[in-house]
Amino acid sequence: MTTVELETEHGDARAVARAVAPDNTDEMETVVEDGNVVTRIERDDVASAGATADDYLRNLIVADELSDAL
Repeated sequence: MTTVELETEHGDARAVARAVAPDNTDEMETVVEDGNVVTRIERDDVASAGATADDYLRNLIVADELSDAL
């Protein structure tokens, strides 16, 4: 099992977490901890964990840009 944990800072962490959470799979969890968005990804192998993290980061960028625009 491979685990990836991503922690990012945002102007409105709760809004960003709410925006990306619907795209989470059963092997993902997104929460707000200490004012940051934290997402944990668990996959069977490194390649699929990396692919999932890449997809998630693309969604995160869009959510962050949209939350800044509001």
